[in-house]
Amino acid sequence: MLLISGEALAHRAKPDTSLCLELEGRVENAHEGDSDCKVELIVDDKVVDSVVLTGFKTKFRFNLKRNCHYTLRLSKPGYVSRDICVHTRISAQYRDTYKFIFETKLLPVREKTAPHAVDNGFPVAKIYFHEKKELQHGA
Repeated sequence: MLLISGEALAHRAKPDTSLCLELEGRVENAHEGDSDCKVELIVDDKVVDSVVLTGFKTKFRFNLKRNCHYTLRLSKPGYVSRDICVHTRISAQYRDTYKFIFETKLLPVREKTAPHAVDNGFPVAKIYFHEKKELQHGA
């Protein structure tokens, strides 16, 4: 069990609420099949924003605040969901709003799809700010 004193809580850094990252994505096969693709932005296990890609829409965009941990969940019935982790920790000296653009595809679930491939609990990518290079990296 971890105990934290009131004094320690008072000195904890609060997240900076200023925007620092525009995250823009495209789900190439969002329009396939009979169902819509859902893109959810999650913080602390709560959906804070979402977009439903209907018809021929394939693009989405979210503005992220600095010093937060986000999970981006891409899901569509009949397809393997994808989680992407985004950590926006960035020094206060960087005041610009950065942009990260990516494209992805959702993989259809097939009869022979291994159960761990459908829900393995691990993100398919991690995006973060690399201070020495002053840019975001995906891994």
